[in-house]
Amino acid sequence: MANPNTNTCGKRFFRWGPRSDRRERAKDWGSSDSGRLICQEWSDEVKAVYDAERRVREIFDAPTKTQGSGIFLRSQADRLRPEFSVLADQWRNNTRHLSLVSKKITDPSYLRIIGMGKPALPLLLEVLRDKPSHWFAALRAVANFDPVNPEANPSEARKAWLDWGKSEGYID
Repeated sequence: MANPNTNTCGKRFFRWGPRSDRRERAKDWGSSDSGRLICQEWSDEVKAVYDAERRVREIFDAPTKTQGSGIFLRSQADRLRPEFSVLADQWRNNTRHLSLVSKKITDPSYLRIIGMGKPALPLLLEVLRDKPSHWFAALRAVANFDPVNPEANPSEARKAWLDWGKSEGYID
């Protein structure tokens, strides 16, 4: 006969709940079929809670599949706001004298902003709305999308990005 303190999977069940509850659980483990069923339910339940890969996918993939992803990214962007503000100011100061956009977008501060990833998207759209500058390369890199017509001028590109950001919920 099996140890009464373990189920068919070998997991101890005797430690949880009050003593009367333990006795009831011990009765449930009488047949091996019920033990396997309960063990299977328990392991699926534990897997659902502790499956790290699934939890990471839920956190990072699920919001991008829904219309509410903008709200999710906006909440993440609040954590990055202080660093983003410092980097944006550094970028403006470092590249103020440059006329070539290609040199502006290779500044380390600009590249660090791109490195922040999708959570920086609401911040990029806000700064584009409030202090227009050449943030288009960063937006394309972070969003992996470009809503701008190739023949558009900078003001049309700005309007296209802001309209897209509003439709996706990244900005108000």
